[in-house]
Amino acid sequence: MEKVSRRLTAEEIEREVIRIIAGKVDMEPAQVTRDRAFMNDLPMDSLDRIEIIMDLEERFDLNIEEEEADRIKTVGEAIDHIVAKTAQEP
Repeated sequence: MEKVSRRLTAEEIEREVIRIIAGKVDMEPAQVTRDRAFMNDLPMDSLDRIEIIMDLEERFDLNIEEEEADRIKTVGEAIDHIVAKTAQEP
């Protein structure tokens, strides 16, 4: 998976997060919307969720602490979290 070498816009991050999640759960990206809950609305289990967090960490070259990951319940929250974390980087 390619790492980010420049700061992405929020829209680019959203598209990429949705692409990663859709690929993991074998859905079309249009079906993976911000309001979808990982454990209730998407065909995944807790291991899939952990793998998605790891994929997001790798793709965006950041670390998501376990406590942070536990608070991320929806696709939108994952997107917002990554946007916020990437904005903090120098």
